[in-house]
Amino acid sequence: MAPFGFRLRSWCLGVAVLAVTLAGAYYAVARERAKGRSALATLNAAPLPAGTQLAWQTYVDRRLAATLRRGAAGISVRADIDGFVGNTTDVPFGSSFDVACPRMFGGIVHFRTGAETVTASIFGPTVVEPPAERPPPLGVSPRSVAALGLQQELCHQIAVSIQASLAR
Repeated sequence: MAPFGFRLRSWCLGVAVLAVTLAGAYYAVARERAKGRSALATLNAAPLPAGTQLAWQTYVDRRLAATLRRGAAGISVRADIDGFVGNTTDVPFGSSFDVACPRMFGGIVHFRTGAETVTASIFGPTVVEPPAERPPPLGVSPRSVAALGLQQELCHQIAVSIQASLAR
């Protein structure tokens, strides 16, 4: 049987090795997290690739044309969120509307016709109906500063286009 002093030294050495191992693991994890945060910050600060803004503006124009059709009494809205895919609802001229830009990079229009609300998704992951074409590549993270700026511009473009369509 080993003397008590030897066992105490072995136990202390074991605790010291465990402490050094845990400290090293903590340092390695903290360093990897810092690298990940740095890479994410770089991605979020990246500018849009050349031509991306124009490609998205053109795409949104085509989506608006496929979703909204001006008629004699108002506009016909292909409401792909309010029930059946391709369900068409007529919205009279003078109806109020708002354009929502959710955090998931998209543009949704809500028309209010009396007590009823008609919702149509113009672009983004909320589009239920498969679009005639795939959206252009974004080239940056959808939550980046550049993507959020582009989303705001596209939503403004949608609002201006709908305002012009609802005017008599």
